[in-house]
Amino acid sequence: MSQITPKINKILHGLMALGVIFQLLMIEFRELVGHHSAWSIYREPAIRLHQYVGIFIFVIIIIYLTQKIIILKASFFTRFYPLTKKSWIKIGEDIFCLIIQRKLPIRIQENALGGLSGLVQGLGLLLVLFLSGVGSLAMLSWHGLLGVPANWGDNLLIAHQFFGGLIWWYLGGHIGMALLHKITPKKFQKEF
Repeated sequence: MSQITPKINKILHGLMALGVIFQLLMIEFRELVGHHSAWSIYREPAIRLHQYVGIFIFVIIIIYLTQKIIILKASFFTRFYPLTKKSWIKIGEDIFCLIIQRKLPIRIQENALGGLSGLVQGLGLLLVLFLSGVGSLAMLSWHGLLGVPANWGDNLLIAHQFFGGLIWWYLGGHIGMALLHKITPKKFQKEF
């Protein structure tokens, strides 16, 4: 199990990453198509594809989080979310190390959870879970599958669109942290 889990983790992480990037590109395409009447026939299929991929991402993130909770048990929440004073101290140490000492924190180099890297990953997981969940609920309500008025989907869409802009910032930060992790030697903290 311990050898299979990292592979499953990487596959699920990769599927989420590809799904989120695809979703962002699909929304940009949909907006572009909306402004050109010759391409407007592609607008509705782009919206449908966005909805179905969103449901796929929702299922993938539920599987990913379930796997993490089963493996990490009680430490899951303290590794991803600063629920204790000790967690906030780790975050403060990581920020101090990055900004004041201009060095990459050991936790980031060793790919350890907790501290700043754990917080970034945890907030990203919450954001993707929220966006895919709210988007899925909106789609299901529009199709009458929730037993609620269809306008509930419109209200959910407002929240989905509002928080959707944050995913660009998260994606940039996540890629930046990954690059920092890859370019920094593991044997020592190199100044940058």
